Amino acid sequence: MTTDIASANQRGLPPPLVQFARDPLRWVLIKIELVVAAVTLAHVGMFIVVALYYLLTQRVPAIKHFWDHTLVTNGELRHSIRDVGEGVLGGFLAQAIVWNHFAKSHLKTGRIFERLHDTAHIPEVPAALLASVIFGAVGFLALYYGLHAFHVHSATRTAHGSVWKRAQTIWQSSWDKKAMGYAAAFVARRPMHIVFDDAQRWFAERRVQQHKDTRLYHPPTFKARVNDIARLAIDTDREVARQGSLQSALILGSLVVGLALAGYGAYILTYIA
Repeated sequence: MTTDIASANQRGLPPPLVQFARDPLRWVLIKIELVVAAVTLAHVGMFIVVALYYLLTQRVPAIKHFWDHTLVTNGELRHSIRDVGEGVLGGFLAQAIVWNHFAKSHLKTGRIFERLHDTAHIPEVPAALLASVIFGAVGFLALYYGLHAFHVHSATRTAHGSVWKRAQTIWQSSWDKKAMGYAAAFVARRPMHIVFDDAQRWFAERRVQQHKDTRLYHPPTFKARVNDIARLAIDTDREVARQGSLQSALILGSLVVGLALAGYGAYILTYIA
């Protein structure tokens, strides 16, 4: 993977990416697109966690009673589990959607895990996920005790009133706990780079293999990855490898389920929570 990134940089940035010195206005517009995409996916991640928490712990009365009165009796801890989870998943999805395979800072992406795989035969993605959990836990604990040391906290707000006021609770309620989740995702981002890169490559190769153009809603970094893979296939006169049917079904199925959960999570926050 590091070789792919290096060779891509030697060929120059694929469109629509540009260097700031060459086209400052276009560079700024691309950054704005990426910010919009990151904010959107951050909310998708938060809604997914809301839906999962509700379905797993609140939907069935017997399970809700066991969760609230036996398993996790501390009300603040229960809210923290959901709120921190919103920040973690939202933070990861926000970073994944704007992943830039061609950034100079990503030249060494996955190098450590590649060495572990070559020397100790440790699978790269599981090792990256484990490292990310460790890094994220350290970041979470540091921020948790830091906020408590400075007595920084926010109250949990109950949704009521208009749809807009109900929707506002996702930003206003327990923002400190969501911040801890986002901080944990930020600290844990480096081990996850290999996961972000592999996921982006999978979707980009699938699009090239099916001879599909990029869409208006695709982030510029993803469009650039598709264009680079397509150009490389033409230059080397090689077809992009076809993905396995089981892997495709699992990934695309997870995508559909995730979007459905996000929609349900938004509904829960607006009309139920």
